Amino acid sequence: MWLFRESLNPISILIRFIVISFVAIFIIPLHEYAHAFAAYKLGDTTALHRGRLTLNPLKHMDVMGIVCMFLFGYGWAKPVPVDTRNFKNRKIGTLIVSAAGPAANILAALSGALLLKVISSTKLIADLNFNSFVLLFFKEYIHVNVALAVFNLLPIPPLDGFGIAEVFIPEPIVRLFYANQSFISIITLAAIFMGFLDRYLTNASNFFIRVILFLVGL
Repeated sequence: MWLFRESLNPISILIRFIVISFVAIFIIPLHEYAHAFAAYKLGDTTALHRGRLTLNPLKHMDVMGIVCMFLFGYGWAKPVPVDTRNFKNRKIGTLIVSAAGPAANILAALSGALLLKVISSTKLIADLNFNSFVLLFFKEYIHVNVALAVFNLLPIPPLDGFGIAEVFIPEPIVRLFYANQSFISIITLAAIFMGFLDRYLTNASNFFIRVILFLVGL
């Protein structure tokens, strides 16, 4: 399981647990808010009227998604309701709204890297043990946010990646995918559980992490 993927070191497990809890309470709502806000700005008020244009975590949390985050490092929230008929350009609107969530995770990871850069460069932390704890926290925080972005970019419904991909896919195929969404979701969960997607997710996550660290000079 991801929570214990490196070792049974109590400090590593504690940091991982703290990071996941923080992300579940603050970052996942930000991810979903980004979807709702983008849709709202593009003319769709569905999320607003259903109480999803909010940072309240209770409005967004999906129990199974949170459990999977703790177990595997990848998870999801309740999909934000969007009526694409309200967009002036349905395809472009769908692409922007779908991309907003993963973009929020990447920005959250970038913000964490910038804060770590500031802390390390100004020597705000003098105690070595606490310094190590903070370093591990930010390392895990960046990893989790990037991993969530990469996972949500998978081009399968109901993940954000399919909302981006459907702009370029013929409509009959899009309808076929949505008609079999439940089955596809089960297959995706099974693939994650069995580790079939680990190589793609790890390689993609490492790429984004390297780019983020390069941008902030770490």
